[in-house]
Amino acid sequence: MAFLAGLFLGFFKMNLGIIFLKANVLGFITLEELDWITENENCFSRVDMALVIKLGRLMDEGLIEIDCRKTA
Repeated sequence: MAFLAGLFLGFFKMNLGIIFLKANVLGFITLEELDWITENENCFSRVDMALVIKLGRLMDEGLIEIDCRKTA
């Protein structure tokens, strides 16, 4: 499933919901996705900001790695 991470940007427009779901399934988030979140956070709704906070908490707890791909 980790091979899908490289295809992610090719098939989907950057979307916070998709980034959140992908991070939960794969267990990591890329630096490009984090950059996109920080560049566009001024456009986010309250619900989107709740997702960003949840992502941050999951990263703090170590459940989501930053730019680290786990091998099967």
